[in-house]
Amino acid sequence: MRTNWAGIVVGAGVVVLAFVGAPMSVDALMWAGVDRPEVIGFQAAVAVGGALGMAGALVAARWWRWVVAAGVVGVGVVLAVSGPPGGGLSLRVRTAGESTVELPVDPFWGVVLAAASGALLIGVVSGARRVGAAWVVGVTAGAGYFGVSLTGALQSHPARVGIVGAAALVVVVAAVLSAERSSESRQVHWIAAGVVLSTAVPTLVVAVLGKPVLGSLVGALIGVALVGAALAAAGREWWAVGGLGLVLAAPFTSLVLLHSVVAGEIWYGWPAAAAGVVAGSLAGRAAPWVVGLCVIPALLLGLGWMDSPLVVWVFLALVMAAVAGCAATAVRTESVGALGVTAAVGFGHVLTAIHGTGSVEGIVGRGGQVAAAVAFVVAVALLHLGTRGKGASGFVGGV
Repeated sequence: MRTNWAGIVVGAGVVVLAFVGAPMSVDALMWAGVDRPEVIGFQAAVAVGGALGMAGALVAARWWRWVVAAGVVGVGVVLAVSGPPGGGLSLRVRTAGESTVELPVDPFWGVVLAAASGALLIGVVSGARRVGAAWVVGVTAGAGYFGVSLTGALQSHPARVGIVGAAALVVVVAAVLSAERSSESRQVHWIAAGVVLSTAVPTLVVAVLGKPVLGSLVGALIGVALVGAALAAAGREWWAVGGLGLVLAAPFTSLVLLHSVVAGEIWYGWPAAAAGVVAGSLAGRAAPWVVGLCVIPALLLGLGWMDSPLVVWVFLALVMAAVAGCAATAVRTESVGALGVTAAVGFGHVLTAIHGTGSVEGIVGRGGQVAAAVAFVVAVALLHLGTRGKGASGFVGGV
C-alpha cells in the first residue's frame, strides 16, 4: 500500500496552523491586538511579516511541501522560545499615568510567527488543492481563521509545544520522503502575491496618521481599495474572492468575543465550533445554503438575543460551517484563498464604517449584526452565481 506522504504533510500542517491561526485571523488578533498608536510599531511589523509570508508562499507554491515545512518549523520554534499565550486577548496597553505597554511576545518572534503562519496557510491550501481534497481546504479555513475551533483548550495548554513540535517533525519527514516527481503547474501567482501585501496597509496607515482608522471614513476608503484590488486580481474567480471575503469579515468581531469561551471557558463551546467546521467542510453544494442560514442568528443577536445561549451557540456553529463550506466550495487555487483574506480585511473596514463605529459594542450591536446579515446574503448570491452549473467540490491536480 502506497503511503500518501502529501496528505500527511497537509494534515500535520493543519494541526500546527490551528494552534496559532493565520495572519489577520481571530487567533492572531488575540495576541497582536486591534491597531492602535501606542503599539503600532509592533503591530506594523507583525502585519508586514504576515503579508510577506503569504506573498512568498504564493510565489513558491510549486514547492508547497517545503513551504509547509518551513512554516511549521517557524511556528514550532516561536512557540518553544517566545510563544504568545493562547486562550484570550494578551496585548495590554495601560494609559493611566505613565504609559506602559505589555507585549505578548518579543517583537522579533512576533514577526517570525506571523510570517511562518502566513506561509503555512498558503502552503497547506496548495497541498490540499493538489491532493484533490476540497473538504481539507474547508478544515484549513477553520484552522487558519479561528484555530481555537479545532484545538479548544489545547491552544493555551502547555502541551501545545510538544504537539506542534511532533507535527512539525512529521511534516519535515513526510516532505523529505515524498520524492515522486511533481505534476504541478509551474504557474507563479505574482499578481496575487503583490495584492496580498496590501493586507498590511491599514496598519501602516495607522502608523503614519498616529490614530486608529477602524470605523472611520479613511478606514472605509482603505477597505474599498483592498476589496477592489482583490476582486480585480481574481479575474474570473471574483465571485469566489468576494464571497469568501464577506463570509470571513461578517462574524469576525463576534468570534473575538467568543474566543475565550471556545478555548475552554464553557465546555460545550469548542464542540459546537468544531462540529460547524466539519459539517461545513463536508457540505459540498449545500455550502451556499449554510451561509444563508447564518442570517437568522445574526439578526436575532442584533435584536438583543445576545443573552440567549441557544442563539449564540447556533450562531457559532453556523458561522464556522459557513467559513469552512465557503472555502471548500470557492477556494480552487491558493491565490483565491490569499485574495479572499485580502478582501476580508477590506470588507471588515467597510462594514465597521457603515454603522460609524469601530467599538466592539457598535459592531456586535444591532447595526453591526444587520450589516453582517446583509454581508451573508450577498455572499450567498455570489456563491450561487459562481457555482451555478458547476461542481462545488473536488479539485483536479497532481502532487
